[in-house]
Amino acid sequence: MYGSTGVSPERLEETVFVHTECICDYRGTAHAVCDAAGRCLCRQGVEGERCDRCPPGRHSFPDCRACACDGAGVADGACGASGECDCFPSHTGPECDRCAPGYYGPPDCAVCQCSPDGSHGSICNPLSGQCLCLPGVVGQQCDRCASGLRFPQCSVRATRQELRSLIPDRPAPSHYFPSLHQLKFEVEDGTTPNARPVRFGYDPQEFPDFSWRGYAVMSPAQSEVRVTVHVDRKDGRPHSFRVVLRFTNPSGAGVTGSIEATDNRGNAGEGFAEPFELTPGTWVIHIRAEGVLLEEITQPCTYVPTANKDSNCLLYAHLAMGGFSSVLGSQGTLSSRRRRRKRRQARVRRPTPDHPEMAALDGRQVEGLDGEQRIGLSGPELLNSQLQLSLRVPRPGAYALVLEYASEVDAVQNVNVVIGDQSGGQIPARANIYSCAFSFLCRSVAVDSGNAVTVVQLAHRTDILLQTSTTELLLYKVYAVPAEEFSFDYLEPKVLCVSTHGRFTEDSRHCVLSQWDEPASAWVLHAARDGRLSPGPAVPPKQGEGEDWRRRRQSGAFPVRRPQSDGVLLKSPQTEISFTPEVPLPGSYVVVVHYQQPEHTSFPVEVRVDAGREWKGSVNASFCPAVSGCREVVIADGRVALDFDPSSWQPPSISFLVPPKKTLILDYILLVPESSYTPDLLKEKPLDKSAHFVEQCRGEGFYIDPRSAPQSCRDSARSLVAAYNDGALPCHCDPSGSTGTTCQPVGGRCPCRPHVIGRQCTKCATGYFGFPHCRPCECGRRLCDEVTGRCLCPPQTVKPACDACQGQTFSYHPSLGCEGCGCSPKGVEVNAGLDCDLVTGHCKPRVGGRRCDRCAAGYYRFPDCVPCSCNRGGVTADICHPDTGRCLCKGNWRHAVTNRPVSREELMLVLAGLVGLRIRALYFTQSQRLSLGEVGLEGVTSTGTGGPGNTVEDCSCPPQYTGDSCEVGKGRGLFAYVRGSGSVFV
Repeated sequence: MYGSTGVSPERLEETVFVHTECICDYRGTAHAVCDAAGRCLCRQGVEGERCDRCPPGRHSFPDCRACACDGAGVADGACGASGECDCFPSHTGPECDRCAPGYYGPPDCAVCQCSPDGSHGSICNPLSGQCLCLPGVVGQQCDRCASGLRFPQCSVRATRQELRSLIPDRPAPSHYFPSLHQLKFEVEDGTTPNARPVRFGYDPQEFPDFSWRGYAVMSPAQSEVRVTVHVDRKDGRPHSFRVVLRFTNPSGAGVTGSIEATDNRGNAGEGFAEPFELTPGTWVIHIRAEGVLLEEITQPCTYVPTANKDSNCLLYAHLAMGGFSSVLGSQGTLSSRRRRRKRRQARVRRPTPDHPEMAALDGRQVEGLDGEQRIGLSGPELLNSQLQLSLRVPRPGAYALVLEYASEVDAVQNVNVVIGDQSGGQIPARANIYSCAFSFLCRSVAVDSGNAVTVVQLAHRTDILLQTSTTELLLYKVYAVPAEEFSFDYLEPKVLCVSTHGRFTEDSRHCVLSQWDEPASAWVLHAARDGRLSPGPAVPPKQGEGEDWRRRRQSGAFPVRRPQSDGVLLKSPQTEISFTPEVPLPGSYVVVVHYQQPEHTSFPVEVRVDAGREWKGSVNASFCPAVSGCREVVIADGRVALDFDPSSWQPPSISFLVPPKKTLILDYILLVPESSYTPDLLKEKPLDKSAHFVEQCRGEGFYIDPRSAPQSCRDSARSLVAAYNDGALPCHCDPSGSTGTTCQPVGGRCPCRPHVIGRQCTKCATGYFGFPHCRPCECGRRLCDEVTGRCLCPPQTVKPACDACQGQTFSYHPSLGCEGCGCSPKGVEVNAGLDCDLVTGHCKPRVGGRRCDRCAAGYYRFPDCVPCSCNRGGVTADICHPDTGRCLCKGNWRHAVTNRPVSREELMLVLAGLVGLRIRALYFTQSQRLSLGEVGLEGVTSTGTGGPGNTVEDCSCPPQYTGDSCEVGKGRGLFAYVRGSGSVFV
């Protein structure tokens, strides 16, 4: 049909319309719905081909109301179909105007910074950002100890809970910790070199407690087996393993063998001279090379011995306060608050002989009163006692009071502190007393009701009362610190070293030195070797230099021993040292400083770097008593990565200037390329206990008996498998073959039905059928089908009994049958036939091998088998190569990369230029004892006066060669080796 309104005839063919049905959504169209061409006519605020949706910025079709998405957390001005706004992850709510869980501080909504070690989770108060702290932890982020200890070791209880959560003693229900033999591959499931199944036995009398179907029988009939294993990638990287073979040798005579691992690309590893990594994929045999056992030490040392005497801990030390006025707790007098005139000298106690004498305060009784004196005292009198101390200061002024104490109560306690002021009044304060049974004393500062440090005006002599109700503590000293000198550094101890529990000491004799990472790309500049002091010569720290801070140590009860440092002591007048690398270093570098600072609170050290442009910065020298030192980075212009100008031809210069009256022991600095720097360089390495683990726990192929093995071995094994598997593994006991769902906590063995085998109870034992109700086969010597029980007649056996081998076969097996003899006609005696003996067969003289297909030892070139020309005293048991006759000399030299044996020709070429010989002693970095035995080296001269050199060869050289081993060609300087036959190998 044509449209006719307002159209001229000459334009008709260009304006033809075809009427179609309107498909518009009437809820979103205007009154006319659609035009003549069928296009929908949308009303205002609606869009779409059918007028069926709201435009961007509107929602809730057909009303299409404007989106109210203008909040700070809106990611896009548009909204969803129901009007919900598209919020950033940090915001929530219909209009994105509230902080989402894990964020705080609207309208910006920053992420909560809750410490995972000190808080109950990552959720904080949505307005203030205050995290929910664990007991004994304070701070908005729950990242500080209320006791002043090093976070997160805020108390012995918290630390033990942390350790239990990290490495629990027992797995969760229906889970288990594997043994170190977790990656176990059964040899009876392997194949022989000709791809046939392994011939295995299953007699428990012959091999007690075999683990699966049986065990491979290694004999002349089966001298080689292959096991295919698959290595998975863990933590995104390949791992190294040590191979462990479980076997029994009924003969009692020694047996030798070899092990080779080949991957699917043909790469092979042989022997155990060097551990090598198995990349993910399929290998012929699973190799276990030595792994590293690292322990992250977090627990403070206690003076109480632990069950595991070898367990390590962190020994701490405080900044010395001997230069401040103080009073000993043992010099105080104790009384009841209601009977103040009845005073007694405070009772003193020393938890160990190494502790100083301390006043023993126990609010549950009035110390110093005997039983008769306590008769008639009421409960309140018994529960309220006070210790009076008299503190003298050199000059009146503002002071903060610091208590030094020990406490064996595993809880936070309070002690009230009442200070007499200059006007005769009293100032109330309190001090928090935290659990402190450590190898060092703890400190706490007196605070007011708002937890702010109490600053009091003290006269020359001030009385201090410590009032207790139920508090128990051992008070050593109360210090008065001038307000302008007070720092929380005096309260927070720093790590001295890694040590062991069971003593009260700061003696470094019991320390384990820590290790630090040094990137291979970093320049190391040692202060004693590369530094230049100005003015005057370098001053290495002497054993007596530290007498000042030794006198100002925390207890004064015993001397402090610290190891000799290789660093340079910077103190007046020698307060500046500079370094200049030998060559220019273009690029961006981070300057890491390794130092010791055992005498002061934190102070800045001025640093100047001249590297094409001049950088002025500083490094924070915080209190650092650690015997292994501390590390900090240089910060200049608010950045740690400093640009060394590549256009500068001069080497860079780095100088350090220590403030007056401060001391610093500078060991070395690292210039680390920015691409190689990580904050982990500022942390000590975890303690490497692999050497101790290998030495203590390697017996019986690293089998760790969960009942009788040493506790340290059990703990280490549990931590190894838990780390490797990211926790415990589920039991997954087969519901048909097992009698329960709970497996053994170590090893994971499920409780199996009778005659069912496997960790998960998934198969009938060899000689049984009908899983899961396994019944014995009724086939005599033969085995039966494991499903039906039908007796098997193995190949190449004599029917119908099927229990003996056919002619020219041998080695009967109840499931695999017999092997063909395969005797070589050239190697058997005439008229002997091709039947074979189980061991030797019937071979000609000088011929050997089960099949009589090779020469016996000492002969070569089969089938002639002529004698080898070798010195029997210098060759291996095989004497010579069976094809070439080359003598197989004794020796254990191997190529470092391929581990292939070194030939004598190759060895002689190396010895031609020998200047020294080094024998590798260890495959790890630490050892307490090392011995070398059965190594000898003889040297001879023509004029010697000693015994004959029986192990030194005397070569007869052809005219054109000379040298002790005929290794030098005359006139040409060639290196060669001349064998007895006259052949020359260059």
